[in-house]
Amino acid sequence: MAEHYVAPPDESSQAFIVRLATFLGEESVEQAIESFLREKIPKGGFTTTAEGEHSLEAHAVYTEYLALVEGKLEGFLTREGLTSVQFQLKCQAAKEDDSSIDSYMDSLVASWDFEAFGKLCKDFQQELQQPTSEPQDSGEGDEYGSRNLQDEELFM
Repeated sequence: MAEHYVAPPDESSQAFIVRLATFLGEESVEQAIESFLREKIPKGGFTTTAEGEHSLEAHAVYTEYLALVEGKLEGFLTREGLTSVQFQLKCQAAKEDDSSIDSYMDSLVASWDFEAFGKLCKDFQQELQQPTSEPQDSGEGDEYGSRNLQDEELFM
């Protein structure tokens, strides 16, 4: 007999994280970020000085990226009826309630780090330079259509 997925209670930390991950995975959020990267990231990537410091241009683009992500998160806060302080408290509570959420939240916060942004830009450029043939989805998954998330690309 197949086991059925039981969603966590609406007020649980896990349900909050599921809603946050779902929101960040919405097509409009992903498209906004992809469009931003296509428009703002130079073809050859950002340059660094001889000392390994990033250019002012890279920092300016990073600042714009943060504004974009924060703007998108404002949509989530509005949907959830939360202030930014309440959002931070819910994230902290989620980390304390479930150690598996801890790594997700660390990844989310890391996406706001300049070095992580640099890696995102580099990976995006490499992806653009790859041939456009997309891997075929076998369509296989469990009885609910779920696939292994290890093979999925997650933003953060």
